[in-house]
Amino acid sequence: MEECSSDSNWEDVDECATSPVLPDGPIEVVIQEEGTQKRKKQMTLKEMLQKQLDKFNREVHVIKHKVHLLCWIAHALHLNQLCQDDLCRALLLSSSDLAKRPLKSKKDLVDLVDTFRDALHLNQTEQLDESRPVLDYLPWRLPDESVKTTLAFIALLRLHGHDARLVVVLQPVPWKPPAKSKAVNAAEKKDKANKAVSAEEQTAAKATWSREKPSALKRKKNLGDQKPSRTATSRKGRVSALQEEEEADLRSDGVRRPVRKRKRVSYVESPVEEGSAGGESEASNFKLVSEDEDEHYSTDATVPEGQCCYWSEVYMKQEKQWIAVDVNLHLVDRASELESHCPQPLLYALAVNPNGSVRDVTQRYASEFLTRVRKLRIDYVDRVWWESTLKPLLERTSARTRQEDTQLNALLQSLPMPSSLADLKSHPLYCLARHLLKFEAIYPESAVPLGLFRGEPIYARECVVTLHSRPTWLKEARVVRVGEQPYKVVKGRLRWRDRHLGVEHPPDLELFGHWQTEAYVPPAAQDGKVPRNEYGNIELFQPCMLPAGTVHLRLPYLLQVSRRLSIDCVPAVVGFEGHCGGSVPTYDGFVVCQEHEELLHDACREEQQKRAKRASQRREERAISHWRRLVRTLLIRERLQRQYRPPCPQDSPAPAAQLSWPSNRLEDEL
Repeated sequence: MEECSSDSNWEDVDECATSPVLPDGPIEVVIQEEGTQKRKKQMTLKEMLQKQLDKFNREVHVIKHKVHLLCWIAHALHLNQLCQDDLCRALLLSSSDLAKRPLKSKKDLVDLVDTFRDALHLNQTEQLDESRPVLDYLPWRLPDESVKTTLAFIALLRLHGHDARLVVVLQPVPWKPPAKSKAVNAAEKKDKANKAVSAEEQTAAKATWSREKPSALKRKKNLGDQKPSRTATSRKGRVSALQEEEEADLRSDGVRRPVRKRKRVSYVESPVEEGSAGGESEASNFKLVSEDEDEHYSTDATVPEGQCCYWSEVYMKQEKQWIAVDVNLHLVDRASELESHCPQPLLYALAVNPNGSVRDVTQRYASEFLTRVRKLRIDYVDRVWWESTLKPLLERTSARTRQEDTQLNALLQSLPMPSSLADLKSHPLYCLARHLLKFEAIYPESAVPLGLFRGEPIYARECVVTLHSRPTWLKEARVVRVGEQPYKVVKGRLRWRDRHLGVEHPPDLELFGHWQTEAYVPPAAQDGKVPRNEYGNIELFQPCMLPAGTVHLRLPYLLQVSRRLSIDCVPAVVGFEGHCGGSVPTYDGFVVCQEHEELLHDACREEQQKRAKRASQRREERAISHWRRLVRTLLIRERLQRQYRPPCPQDSPAPAAQLSWPSNRLEDEL
């Protein structure tokens, strides 16, 4: 019976006609276990050290940028003080009367600028030597005469009651460390690839070295002694040609002409394939690699490196705006042309008033302020530091400053829309849907796009809103209204407990906007009981979340006293903080019913007095025990000295043999 039952479990299957064929190469079997996650690539020790070194290098560059900015600000304030010097003002006032004319319109200002420089050199006083200009008598130790002319123009305008301020273009060192060029990165990758196959090449070379004939070795040696190829000399010729072209751009007076910017070019040597022709091998021996300009400072050819630009701004009362004036270049109200004569990009333009207050007017002169310039300034990295640095120097808020703010904002609004994807990213006025962050969305959904970028709509930054989950809105004392649908659903985070339970996919997180929430109304206390959550605490993220009929107390020993008096006391959670990869609640005080407030105050004060009294008693007892131990130690020391150290005359010191322990011990035994 057992054999029949065992045979019934088997089936008759036709035998395979063809025998299985095994592959010639190795067989690789991949088994993928369910529930396993891909591990991140672990960093090597060299990569970790390089990462820390790069971080330290970035911090050092940021500190250098800040220190250099402070030096430039001090330099601007010093130049403003030179305009207020009494001796210089008296000399300028007696040598020229150009500033006495009223400035009612831009035409008057243009006429004044056109004749200021010549009149300042020609109108000499009788006491001065006519062969020397007035600027030479000014006690200003400045390297450039154009700076003296600008300061003299500002001083004259201030002398005759006109509102004029000095504008200085600051040129600090960049806060970004210099990036590696593409040629260097390609060379590093090539070195890594060569190291990976170096072992195989060495073994192959050893095998072929033993089989080569002596004639072949001699032929290789002769090839190594040949002169360098024509390609290397052609590269030197191209470099020298570029240098000659730059030297030809110089004028006879030594001033460099503005030249168009060229891309940096580097020549990378490439391997030559065997069997190619001679001309082709020489041409392919070097590759032409062009590198795009990085996000670093580049100085324009018309401005010497290391100097900044100086000009003035004059306030026109009828037009109610500041007009830029450059006496040296004869430019009036031409901000775009002033920018072209400054080091590029123009990052900081600081205006200094007569009273020493400053104002950041970079927005008026930098045409790329919202795109390139904004990302190279220090406020893009550390906005708090820049605002705190300028705060004690800023001018007081007035109707004129508010009007200037409005004009600068209107100037930024009038700038053209960015035409590249990099400029649209994190732009303060425009945005694309692809650049929205995880907790951002476009609201309302029917928002009208301002334009199109390669078929993708461009929205105003005002339409971008920040969304939050239900717990996050509760921290702001707001709750989601009943029946509201989530405006956006994203992937949440896996908790530490879920990871160990084997959960792979994170849960969905529902996000809501501010228009979908309402103010949080806390429940009231009833029958002396404070309302609490499922964890036995009360969430008090905002003062308005305190339940009605309760009070928030921060008294010492409040929890012990309330338990002894059988009074309901609930810990208050005021926030959360990260600890060991998790979120830990932060407690601050306790919440009790309002009718027990006075009783708990008195009880806590009494408990504090009792604890202080017990602490003083313990301190006295500890001091007495220490004194007792000290006295006992001194008595034991005295007894030991009397017992084991016999007295000796003071005039003659006792020999060491008399004070030895064995002899004293024998005397005591006798």
